Amino acid sequence: MNTIRRGSYWIQQAANNSPTYPNIVGPHPKYDVAVIGGGITGLSAALKLKEEGKKVIVLEANRVGHGVTGYSTAKLSSLHNLTYKTLMKQFGQQKTRLYAELNEAGIKLETWVNKYGIECHFERRPNYTYTLQSSYIDLIREEADAAKEAGLDASFSIITDLPFQVKAAVRVENQAQFNSYLYCVGLARAIHSDGCFVSEMSRVVDVSFTSPHVITKEDGENITADHVVMATHIPITDRSGHFAVMEPKRSYCIAYTLHDSTKYPEGMYISAEDNPTFSIRSASDGAGGRILIVGGMGHHVGEDCDTEKNYVDLDFFTRQYFSVKDIICSWSAQDYMPPDEVPYIGQIHRGVTTMYTATGFKKWGLAAGSASAIVFSDMIHERDNSWLSLFNATRWDLRHSAPDMIKVALEEAGHLIGDRVKHMISTVDIESLVPGRGAICKMKGKTVAGYKDENGQLHVLSPVCTHVGCHVNWNQAEKSWDCPCHGSRFGIDGEVLHAPAVKPLKKIEFEE
Repeated sequence: MNTIRRGSYWIQQAANNSPTYPNIVGPHPKYDVAVIGGGITGLSAALKLKEEGKKVIVLEANRVGHGVTGYSTAKLSSLHNLTYKTLMKQFGQQKTRLYAELNEAGIKLETWVNKYGIECHFERRPNYTYTLQSSYIDLIREEADAAKEAGLDASFSIITDLPFQVKAAVRVENQAQFNSYLYCVGLARAIHSDGCFVSEMSRVVDVSFTSPHVITKEDGENITADHVVMATHIPITDRSGHFAVMEPKRSYCIAYTLHDSTKYPEGMYISAEDNPTFSIRSASDGAGGRILIVGGMGHHVGEDCDTEKNYVDLDFFTRQYFSVKDIICSWSAQDYMPPDEVPYIGQIHRGVTTMYTATGFKKWGLAAGSASAIVFSDMIHERDNSWLSLFNATRWDLRHSAPDMIKVALEEAGHLIGDRVKHMISTVDIESLVPGRGAICKMKGKTVAGYKDENGQLHVLSPVCTHVGCHVNWNQAEKSWDCPCHGSRFGIDGEVLHAPAVKPLKKIEFEE
């Protein structure tokens, strides 16, 4: 698996269809709304607000769609593993129906696909949660009943088009799949005109909490806006506290071509079982053919585990059931798991009525992120929105969340203290690193984060995450430094790859 090309299939597929948007520098007018983040959530919010007459700017730290959206499995669905039975028990039928309604509204992004002529291989497909274990049959049947009670077109089934016999499955009709990156490209094109702008390579490092908000970029430029939408997957302003209650997880994907005699699945699938969970779908290759996407092997971000083995295990699973011809590429993605199974959408902080966020999508952020645009627009225009009674981002519902919140807090405390002790007694000397490998090392008696590239050059950094001070761990598969506390990720030279951190790891000069 080491020789397989790393990178999102969706982005590779769009190599010749990727316009760039320059980092806009001052002087700046005041905007009605500044949207921070150029993934599906931020771009959907910006376009919705533009259509309703607002002057909007999108500030993206990297390139449009190159974050979590472009590295997803690109499925649009309201069926999320075994969620509805849990929601019914916790919140009752009325609020569970709101959960289904919001996600179904997100799937209707098909309207923009047609309106703006976005070529993103949008396809309506059924979605399934399936099991291979007899012990899960009753859970599947209960989930089908709960999903139907929530208003979805759901049914219990034992028939799928997978190349293996399932024990049972929940099937929901009229869900969708697409190329999520190409969709973002189309949204950006629609936004960037008529006084509204998309600004790439525009990392935001601070936002004032009073309106008009001053948004400070890494290059020192300031943007002023009456409203701010924080669509950075997890808020980069720590005062909201969301980073402290959600568990960050990474999972893996591989794209395949199959032998000509092999039938590609028409439906979208995810297994009900945990540890591991497997996601399966096919996709258009853009030239009349199909490819297979298989995902899974999730784990807590920054775990000191063999991340390369996750790709190996995922490939082993795939080859058991599919006649693989070639591997096209492989990639990984990150998600945040909320303690009560419900994303946080709406006002970012009590008392701050002009800043908004959407986070905690628990691996299902494409539909919910799209529908968040409706919530933001209603709040900015001071309209009522019934979804807020469930998704309110300022809720801290201990009745439904306390056990998981305590679990996350204990894990974070364990990493904050335990990893420092473990790394303090580490015996790995930086000189012993082999090319292409990284580790927490000793350099002249000090603990450092060291990586030796293929040319033998050492890249030495402080191991202290710039978010709240936890120690990072090396991710061999992605060649990154990952923080196990809140999911911040950094490149080999310390650059920020993923929030909530906004500042790079400190570089340390290596003297031979």
